[in-house]
Amino acid sequence: MNAPALTVIMPLRNYHEGFLRKALGSVFSQTCPFWRLLIVVEPADREKFEVLLLDETQDSRVEIINNRGYRLAGAINSGMKEAATDFVALLLADDEWSIDAVEVLCRYIEKDPKIDFFHSSRRYIDAEGCSISSVYRSKENLGPDDFKYGPVKHLLCWRRSKALSIGGLDESLSSLFGPDDYDFPWTMADNEAVSYTHLTLP
Repeated sequence: MNAPALTVIMPLRNYHEGFLRKALGSVFSQTCPFWRLLIVVEPADREKFEVLLLDETQDSRVEIINNRGYRLAGAINSGMKEAATDFVALLLADDEWSIDAVEVLCRYIEKDPKIDFFHSSRRYIDAEGCSISSVYRSKENLGPDDFKYGPVKHLLCWRRSKALSIGGLDESLSSLFGPDDYDFPWTMADNEAVSYTHLTLP
């Protein structure tokens, strides 16, 4: 296996540089190297980020692309359209992945090829990366009725073709809360996306 198995989409606009570096570092430190990273920026900001992320973009797996849509939802859609892998995953610029996230995702994708949507358990960390919460377990057997209790939290990973077939994220909601972790997973569930939530991530 020597081709990317998964495309990481990172929308980037407002940021804290320290958190951004840690988010990127969590991708570069993955135990599975078969990923591609698309950093999606506003066209007016592209030159700024090309300078800021000059070292990171020396890696051939990393590319900065323009947001061709509207705000956050548009950036994620732009990344999906640019991706060449069957699955994409979302990493926000103030989040970090466990070092085996790509390895675990690829294992579950291979284990059950019918699954369209994954989300994981999570925990909160401080600015130094130390855990400040217990693990918030992901809900098993997720369905549309579960969204009355709130959004599906990150890590989010989904089948690219399924998402594009329903039009991707709704960009009309980009000015509101939750186009990525509330409306989009709900729409996927409404369109009979098969989900798997019990990912074993530390």
